[in-house]
Amino acid sequence: MIKLIASDMDGTLLDESGRIPSDFPLLLRELDQRGIRFVAASGRQNASLQEIFGTFPESVILMSNNGAYIRDRGTTILCRAMTGEQRVHAEQAGARMTDGLFIASCPNCAYVILPADRSVTHHLPEMVPFFKRLETVRSPDEIHEPVLNYSICDFRGSEKYLLPIFAPLRPELRVTISGEIWLDVSLPDVNKGSGLRAIAKHLNVNREEIAAFGDYLNDTELLAEAKYGFAVENAHPELLKNAAFRAPSNNENGVVLMIRKLLQAPDMFGNSEIRHEVKFLKDPDPKKSPSRLGENRITTVC
Repeated sequence: MIKLIASDMDGTLLDESGRIPSDFPLLLRELDQRGIRFVAASGRQNASLQEIFGTFPESVILMSNNGAYIRDRGTTILCRAMTGEQRVHAEQAGARMTDGLFIASCPNCAYVILPADRSVTHHLPEMVPFFKRLETVRSPDEIHEPVLNYSICDFRGSEKYLLPIFAPLRPELRVTISGEIWLDVSLPDVNKGSGLRAIAKHLNVNREEIAAFGDYLNDTELLAEAKYGFAVENAHPELLKNAAFRAPSNNENGVVLMIRKLLQAPDMFGNSEIRHEVKFLKDPDPKKSPSRLGENRITTVC
């Protein structure tokens, strides 16, 4: 029996215009009546997720910052922040960017760190859909709250222009391509999968009772933590190749359609004829996997 469903937002649950499917509110009500919890799992900040789901009468668990910050009914389940040294290393890499935005994401606000040698103000209006609370600072020293992660944007393409700059931060920090123009830098043991494990422990739910949906590489661990891990058809090729199942694209309402099928007949997804081969990109020995470090830590450290 499904007890917990997690979905990425942009490119997965939301359509290409960033809209919630019209029939999602009815589905959420049905999940609530069945006692099934829904998790909005995103690289967005908490305030942005609150804006999307705050008007729903049903409670949605908000996993923001790619698993670093999790809130449920006004209670913080998990909050993981970077050390001063980790911040310095990430910010030094950000200073080498020649285009785009370097954004420090914190529990209450996100901060665009303005470069000294170029203007980025023309990019700021395009950040509105992703950051409900966004301010600019001239120096990282002006940020006086914990930094959960860095969201980095280059409109020319993240894999070509951002990855070469930030990849050297590995393995001290986790560097993940999270969209065509987005790259995330976070703690090495923090991701959507570790966040989902924290939620599952909080709710006393096991992997066999979880479904998850995603579209990009920062959703890899999220899908691996669920028995029913779905990549939508518009997903990154690597995620499509390694996901256990596929759902129709975000523009075809794939998440809602597959959730309804799961509710009607979950056993059908055990059929080898429709199941994709599982080859999740994770260490076969969970004790050695960095993504499992700190999996029992539910307390707030921010």
